[in-house]
Amino acid sequence: MQHALIHRAGLDVTEPEPSTQAWRMNVTPQRALDLFSDGVHLFVVDDAGTTAWDIASRAKFSRFPGFSARSLNLARNTLVAFSDFAISELRLPSCGVNP
Repeated sequence: MQHALIHRAGLDVTEPEPSTQAWRMNVTPQRALDLFSDGVHLFVVDDAGTTAWDIASRAKFSRFPGFSARSLNLARNTLVAFSDFAISELRLPSCGVNP
């Protein structure tokens, strides 16, 4: 399990002991709404959209502007967002995300 710390300079994701190595992400702390993972990718949600990161390489590989996801549906390979009037799905690209 990973832990996330939000501070003035951005977002740090740290692994539990014995590793204490931090993963620095350029995310505005006031806008970080949610974090979730499929075990291979980390999805960071802010009010501007969702960013997808590869956990192994710690590289950002995709951005979904305007789509602030609230869950990941592995069976359908989609990100899911909720609003007052709709439930929206965004199909993830087949290249690298939940093949």
